[in-house]
Amino acid sequence: PLPIWIKTTYRLQFMYPFPHPMAMGIGQTGVIWTPLKNLPAGGDNFNYLLFKKVDCCAL
Repeated sequence: PLPIWIKTTYRLQFMYPFPHPMAMGIGQTGVIWTPLKNLPAGGDNFNYLLFKKVDCCAL
């Protein structure tokens, strides 16, 4: 395990309460994908799907 995340290895996809069709990189600005996602009456319960890039090809 690494003590520091390599940000280019991981991607997040917003799943709940409003699914988003694309995965975002960690550290990417939220201006593009966050409009109207945090409604005042809906609460703060969010679900994200975490993708990790794995190099599985051997040369």
